Order: sequence, then structure tokens, then C-alpha cells
Amino acid sequence: MSVVLACLSVAFFGIARSTGSGWVTVLLCGVVGCLAFGAVGPMLSVRRAAVSVTAPRDATVDQPTVVTLALTAGFGLRARLVDPPGDWVAAVAPTSGEVLVRPTRRGVLDVVTVEVSSAAPLGLLWWRRTLAVRLDAPLEVGPRRLDASVEDLSWSGAAGSSDAVGSWPGDQTVRSVRPYLPGDAARLVHWPATARWGDVMVREMEDPELPRLAVIADLRLGGGRAEDAASRAAGLAEAALGQGVPVWLLTAERAGGVSAQVTSSRQAGRRLARAVAGDPPQGPVPTGSVVVRVDR
Repeated sequence: MSVVLACLSVAFFGIARSTGSGWVTVLLCGVVGCLAFGAVGPMLSVRRAAVSVTAPRDATVDQPTVVTLALTAGFGLRARLVDPPGDWVAAVAPTSGEVLVRPTRRGVLDVVTVEVSSAAPLGLLWWRRTLAVRLDAPLEVGPRRLDASVEDLSWSGAAGSSDAVGSWPGDQTVRSVRPYLPGDAARLVHWPATARWGDVMVREMEDPELPRLAVIADLRLGGGRAEDAASRAAGLAEAALGQGVPVWLLTAERAGGVSAQVTSSRQAGRRLARAVAGDPPQGPVPTGSVVVRVDR
């Protein structure tokens, strides 16, 4: 439409100049006025636009997250989050509402990017503006979780994606021997005691000590391999916690190395959101822990 009006302006200008017709001059002024109003109106709208964003504390890569977008000034606006990306929404300020975004990268977001656009009031020309909006509280975007199982730890080490060290403690500790009872497994028979006492004796085992898992997330390879390592670490932590196994997570953060227990998948996601491509600590971890280094 704006192109049509511009062409009409040129035509009317030529006609008015060659003929001196007054009514053509009036038409020219009207068309030029519409063009000017259609261009200046949306420009003023996007320049006056004021935006704020409120986000939750936690998010996961590629998973939908609800944030609150508020427009406190401007008219005839459309807005969308660019980082993290979301869809366009139309609104008349002042207003606020919830929008969906899908974070595409792991990390801690203190600032989000919002794009506003307007063609109001005539819809002839669109103007756009990009705003950097600081969040009141950081949004911690954890990695997507790769399915994992604590039973696969030795396999992971053999495959080269992590190095498993140690074994689950407490599974070979004998507390005493006692006479055989129906239902006892044959592997529990204690042959020296059986020969000594003349009756079948079996080992009575200590209740296995609760296993512990220590995951070292090494993100120094960078790029996609670092993100895969973070995803694998998140999956291992989630699998272990789901079986009641205490988990220690060792990561490098901007302030230095951190070795601390995580008690939930959400807490593990926060730690991995803050993890950077530095040299992770090697400890301390509880004695007897299974230590898994994940680097790709």
C-alpha cells in the first residue's frame, strides 16, 4: 500500500507541475500527508515502547518455558522474545501476559532480547526495534537430559564417553556365618565354616553401604561436545537420584571449581547451567564414591 501511495504522489506531483491544477495539488498533499503520518506514527510508537520481562529461575534447553512480558508504553505494538526465542504477540500498552519461549542454549541469562514492531495507525510501514531487557532475577537454563542408567557406568567408561573408577562399596563385606536356611542362595555358602562345623554354613552379609556417585562434568572441549557432556552429566545425575543414590557434581564455574552434592534434578540443572569450559575439580568426594568423568 505504501508503494502505491508513493507512486500516486509522484504522479500527482508531475501532473500538478505540468498543468498547475489546484485539485491535483490538494490530492498530492493528502497522499503525502498519509505517507508521512503512516511512517512517523509507527516510528514514534516503537521509540516509546517500554518492555519488561519476568522469567522463572529454571529452564531447560529446547523445552517450553513461560515468561511474563509486559508492555508499559507504546501503541499498536507487536512483540516477541528473540533470545530466548518466542512467537509474536500483539498488544495494546499498558498490558502484560504470559508467553512461551524455548531456550536454545545452556547458561545463565541476565539479559533477554525483545523485538517490538508497529505499523500503527495506518498499517503502511513497519518499524522495528530491538531492546535488551535485564531480568530481575537470572534465568538458569540447564542442559537437555540424555537418558542414562547407573547400571551403564562401566559401559560408559569402556566406550570412552566417561571414565568410571571404583565399584559400588559394601557388597562383599561379611558380618558373620550362620546355619543354612531354606531359600539362601548357593553363592552364600561358606565352605571353610561348613567343613569345620559339619553343617552347611552361609555367609551373613553386611547391608550394602549406600553407594554414591560423583560426576565430573568436563566442558573444556567446547561447542556441541561440551553440551553433549553437560546433557550426559544431567542424565546420569537424574538416573542416580531416581534410584536414591546420593550424587556429587563437580564443575568449573566462573568463580572457580565447585564440588558439592545435588539433591534433585533441578539443582543439578542449575549447577550445569552455571558450568563453564574450565578445569573441573577432582574432589573432594565422599570415600567409596563411583567417580565418572564426562567430557563428550
